[in-house]
Amino acid sequence: MTLIKALLFIAIAFNLSTPQAYASEKSQTLYNLSTIYQVPVAKETDIRVTYTAAKKPTKKVIIYCPGRGSYFEKNAGLILALSGHDFTASHGYPIKNQADIWCLDPRGQGLSGGRLIDASGKPSQRGYIKSFDDYISDIHQVLTTTILPCYDGMAVEFYLMGASMGGHIILRYLQEYKNALPMPITGAFALVPMIKMNTSPWPEFVAKVLVKTTTAFGFGTSYTIGYGEVNLSNPNFSKFKGHHNRAEFDSTNQ
Repeated sequence: MTLIKALLFIAIAFNLSTPQAYASEKSQTLYNLSTIYQVPVAKETDIRVTYTAAKKPTKKVIIYCPGRGSYFEKNAGLILALSGHDFTASHGYPIKNQADIWCLDPRGQGLSGGRLIDASGKPSQRGYIKSFDDYISDIHQVLTTTILPCYDGMAVEFYLMGASMGGHIILRYLQEYKNALPMPITGAFALVPMIKMNTSPWPEFVAKVLVKTTTAFGFGTSYTIGYGEVNLSNPNFSKFKGHHNRAEFDSTNQ
């Protein structure tokens, strides 16, 4: 995905340009610190929402939407750093303004519902979404039914944060629900938001024609050319493009 233009920019206290490596014990630490919710958002579809309280009392609350193919475990370093529990991901520098962190696994990703079912009846690794409107509705329901009630009567500041596709989601949400927000939003952090798709090697109009044509022939939920399911029974790090280091690759597979 390519950043064409950004509606929002922020400077944060540590480098997020590449995924941070973390050992599997970091994820275990995160589990011990976090509360996990399964929030119904549609018929037979729940969203996994995780709450990690700041190490020190705080009035700041961050609601984080990860990018496409990302979820709670893959953001262990980020969540632990922002909540003040472990600053490995911020290169050892403490972050002054720590916050409560809520992380939403997008529909069809992580341990949220909404995955496709393959021919054998097992959930596929493909997270299918008919319309991005579903993502927007999901975050509104989570904010309204789960997060806001936890701070009833408390004076806190709410921030939305999204990376890549998550940045797209929070920008769309703020635009479309600006007159119906369940709580005041103090600020928003869009980390390389997905404003447009990188359609290389085809020009954008060719990519759109290809999508419409293949969908018309019944291939709307198929993998694109050159991609397929990740084989976790025999993972091959050298051929996998989703991680920059072996430690994170192995931790994610676990």
